[in-house]
Amino acid sequence: MWFGQSKGLRKIGLVLGMLLGTAANAAPGDHLRAGDAVITPDLKLGFQYRSNAFRAESNPQGTGALQIVPGVAVTLDTPQISFGLDARYQLNKFLFLGNPEGFSTDQISAQIGNLDRFNAFNVGADLNVLKDRQVSLRLGDNVLMQNNPNDSIPESDDPYASQFRNSLQGGIIGRPGPALSIDVGGKWQYSQFFVPTAEVQREPLNTRNSYGPTLDLKYSFLPRTAFVVDGSFFWNSWKDPDPTIGTLEFPTPNSRHLQFRTGVQGRISERFRVVAKVGYGTAWYDDGNNLSALGGLLVALQGDYNVTQQHVITLGYRKNFVDSFFTNTATHNSIYGRWKGQYGDRVTSSLDYALRFEGYNGAIERQDIVNQLRAGVDIKASDWLFTNVGAGWLSRMSTDDLVEYSDVSANLGVTFTY
Repeated sequence: MWFGQSKGLRKIGLVLGMLLGTAANAAPGDHLRAGDAVITPDLKLGFQYRSNAFRAESNPQGTGALQIVPGVAVTLDTPQISFGLDARYQLNKFLFLGNPEGFSTDQISAQIGNLDRFNAFNVGADLNVLKDRQVSLRLGDNVLMQNNPNDSIPESDDPYASQFRNSLQGGIIGRPGPALSIDVGGKWQYSQFFVPTAEVQREPLNTRNSYGPTLDLKYSFLPRTAFVVDGSFFWNSWKDPDPTIGTLEFPTPNSRHLQFRTGVQGRISERFRVVAKVGYGTAWYDDGNNLSALGGLLVALQGDYNVTQQHVITLGYRKNFVDSFFTNTATHNSIYGRWKGQYGDRVTSSLDYALRFEGYNGAIERQDIVNQLRAGVDIKASDWLFTNVGAGWLSRMSTDDLVEYSDVSANLGVTFTY
């Protein structure tokens, strides 16, 4: 037993050694290999146009940016252990900005510089040890920094609503029989929320620690279909219960969230796969402004149908709720559809549409409708060169006129993979 574990740990050490500087001979597209480990560096170069740089409700300003996204992926999979790592770092350098509001040349240059962003990244890793035993261990961590444009202060030094997040989770997976697996674990998430301010020194609006136990159960009653149960209980603890932006207060009381779902998932036929889960949850807040009974209903429905071997249609509906950084809860009702097609071995295309109804409950009450449409074509020019072209539309309508916007985007990218 311990020999098997030591062998697996040595393989992980070998992977990390490769990442720290050891070299392997490989041609472009063959990736780097160290035993059972596969290391895939890549670099994406792209250009993106957006019709509304600051997601403003009126007088939108178009903009274009060059994007540089280096990344690396690592995979290791053996009967005893699996390890995965995916890391991406994104740089956005903006080139121009529309001028419908009559700003001077110097003001436009300053706004372009303020839009530049070189700190976005996403790193995720997961480890599963003793996969071939009745009891195994899983660990995972995801760290990211993301920036979303915000029109509250477009001329600020940092016109973004940003979030830094670190999510750490783990669990023990027991397999009492060949058809049953029980995953008992926990999760801790640390989040920092930033909003635009007129100050040069940017401080987080607030920070939150979320932590608690999780449970996942899966029973396979057919070869490709399973009965599933998942549940969680989280404590949400805020550093500042009454953060302010200028003279405005955004109370964020501490809370406890309970969620439970059950249902079935799997392939019903050769062409049809389904996920059907329903459940219930609740959220208790220190200020007594708790989630409504109807808001606690949880639904996850999705069907994937292979029209042909190369074309897949997906339809789905989701309903859930989360803790919000500017009020108590945000409930989401999402309806979505997706089509993905493949033409030969080198060309794929996709079309996605999602309609989401958002309800915010707490010190701030708001109802939003979000539309998102996306289309794209990917071309595999060779084993090491990929190109993609895409376009999209994103809009938000709300009972609060100040947060409404519409944004049309287009992008072109080339990815080099070693």
